Amino acid sequence: MENLIFKYFIFLLASIQILIGLTELIAPVLSYGLWKKWVGNRYFFVHGFFLIAAGFPLTIYRGYFSGILFAIGLIIVLTGPFVLIYPEKIRALFSEAEKDLNQKSIKNLIYFDAAMRVVFSLILFVSFYRTFYVQ
Repeated sequence: MENLIFKYFIFLLASIQILIGLTELIAPVLSYGLWKKWVGNRYFFVHGFFLIAAGFPLTIYRGYFSGILFAIGLIIVLTGPFVLIYPEKIRALFSEAEKDLNQKSIKNLIYFDAAMRVVFSLILFVSFYRTFYVQ
């Protein structure tokens, strides 16, 4: 499967996710602050469009780990409309989490998010390599 659009999309998505994941591992409190600021932004609903745009190509990808990437892409795509329609619920979730959780619990949530991003990135990198470079 030599489709350059998918090739660069998979590599770019993996690179962005690994950078975000490593940043969250290195500076979880800063990452939480950035997420809180972004969620509080009035343009946060646009995040839903980005989720749909990033997840949809994963649902039609045909390559190594395509089944796993389909499932991940489907989850991402189905999360997008929720962010578009209910951004205030996500803002409320952040407010409630800040009230109910202590600093250590928030760090643990960020570490979990970072670990999921790194695993997703590794799946993407392996898929990229096996699909486009291994015969």
